[in-house]
Amino acid sequence: MNYQKIVRASAVYDLVITTPFMFPPIALGIIGLASQFGEAIGLKTHMNITPDTLIWISLMATVVTLWSILRVLSPERRFGLYDGFGRLSFSFWFLFYPLVYGTSELSYLFLGPELIWAVVQLWGYWKTKS
Repeated sequence: MNYQKIVRASAVYDLVITTPFMFPPIALGIIGLASQFGEAIGLKTHMNITPDTLIWISLMATVVTLWSILRVLSPERRFGLYDGFGRLSFSFWFLFYPLVYGTSELSYLFLGPELIWAVVQLWGYWKTKS
C-alpha cells in the first residue's frame, strides 16, 4: 500500500471517531453508550463529566479533527511520522491514567486502534524513501 494512503486512512479513522466529540451533546451520548458497553465487558467506567471537563473534550476533538483534515488534504510522509509518535503518546496516557490514577478504563477501548495506527505509520515511514 502507498504510504500516503496509510496516512490518509489514519486521518479518516480519526475524523470518524473524533469529530463527533467536538459537539457536547453528541459527546455525552457517545460517552454514555461507551460506558454501557464498557460496563458490559467489565471495565471501570465511572466518569465525572462536568462542563469544565466537557470543554476539554471538545477542544481536544477540535484539534484532532483539524489535524486529521490536514492529513486528508495533504498526506505528507512527515505527517505520518508525527502522527505515529502522537499515537504512541496517546496510548501511553490511555494506560497511565487508569493504572496510576484509577480513572475510567474506557480509554482501553481506543488503545488497540491507536497502537495499530502508530505501528503501521511508523513502520511505513521507515520502509519508504523520502
